[in-house]
Amino acid sequence: RAVALSVALVSIAYVVLFVPPNLTGARDANMLAAFQVDEWVQYPYVMHMTTPGQTVGETLTNALVYEHYIYGYPFYLTSALAILPLRLVAGFVPLEATNAGTTANLLVLRQLSSIFMVIAVALLTYCWTGFEHLGRTLGVFLFLLITPAVFDNNLWWHAESLTMVFVALTIFALQRDNLRFGRWFVVAAIACGLGAATKLVGFWFFLAVAVYLAFGWQHDGWRPTIKRAALFAGLMAVTIVVTNPLVIVPSFAQQIVAIQRSQAAHIALGWDTIAPRGPVPWYRETLRITFGFWWVYLLALGACIWAAVADQERRRLATITLAYVLPYALYLFFFVAAKPARYFFPVMLPLLAALGYEAL
Repeated sequence: RAVALSVALVSIAYVVLFVPPNLTGARDANMLAAFQVDEWVQYPYVMHMTTPGQTVGETLTNALVYEHYIYGYPFYLTSALAILPLRLVAGFVPLEATNAGTTANLLVLRQLSSIFMVIAVALLTYCWTGFEHLGRTLGVFLFLLITPAVFDNNLWWHAESLTMVFVALTIFALQRDNLRFGRWFVVAAIACGLGAATKLVGFWFFLAVAVYLAFGWQHDGWRPTIKRAALFAGLMAVTIVVTNPLVIVPSFAQQIVAIQRSQAAHIALGWDTIAPRGPVPWYRETLRITFGFWWVYLLALGACIWAAVADQERRRLATITLAYVLPYALYLFFFVAAKPARYFFPVMLPLLAALGYEAL
């Protein structure tokens, strides 16, 4: 409890730290274009979502048809709910008349990044430390939070932090389930579905879930394993549909698929110019600057491998982590040319959390 309280206090201080910088550069909606182009693009959509229509049907349409299908509906829904109280107080004035409220709206939206990231990092830290040792827990927790990539991501409003909550929750839930295939297994499936529904990252748990099911197969055989796999896939699919209801409407589904294909083509080649791929360009241009030098990754990777081989208590956690981050890392290295550090969050944060492994 003392360790958990310490983590909570550090988390509050960390989130408050970003309030002053997140108040800047948002005097009006157009100013966002000079500082964060992505925010400038996203902001009108969340404003439209929180604008009442003349009828109930029009209001629901505004809330559901969010139109910016690069990211999934969970990102825009949480963003809309976060600023809804401010929109209510302001009388739901239209975008062009909200200069006075833009700063407050963007502050709330940007603070979501730090809040969600703290939750994700706390879950990953707990997986490896169990909050049993104050120094080791706070050391890993703070190390992950002050990496340049994470720190920088807290200074804007984007989908990565929310996505990391779902990634961390999937890993956490699988660990807590402990091969019981009970309610935590259900939570893992739903979290994985939310990760897929928000930014497709949940699909990269395919190998990790297969490995987890294989652990259960060793004890229970094929028939229960097949049922569990079907349950996980079914819950994940239902979660994706429920949290992205437009995918069941053919016209919207076609738009979503087309935009996702276009997005994939852009990141595969590079946004402005055709960029080189591979571990070396990624390391030189991005990773060493934003996540630390190569030996830090090697130490975390070694901890995962050692735990998977020699530690009965942490074996499943280490194996699940490796089965998730390694395929995803290979995809990023060899199939993605655009190199923003945030693309590596789902790889680096679960991996670097292994620095809290007590055998170190």
